[in-house]
Amino acid sequence: MSRRGRHGEEFIADINITPFTDVVLVLLIIFMVAAPYIPKNALTLSLPESKEASEIKNDGKKVYDIIVLNSSEVGLNESTMPVELLGKSIEAAASGATDEIFTVSAGAAASYQHVINVLDVLKKAGIKDVFLKTETAGSFK
Repeated sequence: MSRRGRHGEEFIADINITPFTDVVLVLLIIFMVAAPYIPKNALTLSLPESKEASEIKNDGKKVYDIIVLNSSEVGLNESTMPVELLGKSIEAAASGATDEIFTVSAGAAASYQHVINVLDVLKKAGIKDVFLKTETAGSFK
């Protein structure tokens, strides 16, 4: 729909979406650049402190991080699942190989019983060597 003005110029009554498109594309580029820096496991965990903590040397072995979330859920690497499914997931992942490292962590306020339940599941799955994650006293990670 257009009208003619006083001096013969034509008025355009359409909406110009070019600036909007430019803004959306710039935001898309910003998010694409920032995406690798977003932590995959955004769960903040206050680990208990230990004065004699040591580093886990994986020597090319695959590390499975198990995080005790609550009485019914655990995190395995970057996925959460019920405790009942942890055993099946561990058996499928480990498949009897000896080149895997299993670490268990829980918040400082987590129930000791929940951690023991997870250790029981690991023992039933045939995992013998399990590391408990702690922070070194006085470290600020």
